[in-house]
Amino acid sequence: MRTIFSDPTLQSELKEKGYTKVPLLSEAEVNYILDALQSLRPNDNFAPDGKGTTRSTYHCSFLDTNVDYKRKANNLIRRNPANGNRD
Repeated sequence: MRTIFSDPTLQSELKEKGYTKVPLLSEAEVNYILDALQSLRPNDNFAPDGKGTTRSTYHCSFLDTNVDYKRKANNLIRRNPANGNRD
């Protein structure tokens, strides 16, 4: 098997089980992103709250026409200060 992980423990687990688990985001990263996302608003001003007939709690930002909004959302994830990426 090709080496995927630099960590031998993870590589061994992958070889034995066919998968391994690694943390995606820390609690601090999740909190930072959620707080920052609350300040962004798409052009259509859609702010789902889980109420109403659709009970939607998400927004498909790729459908929004506001390029600046999309860019800010993308940069928020890519440049997450909680992850040590400060621009």
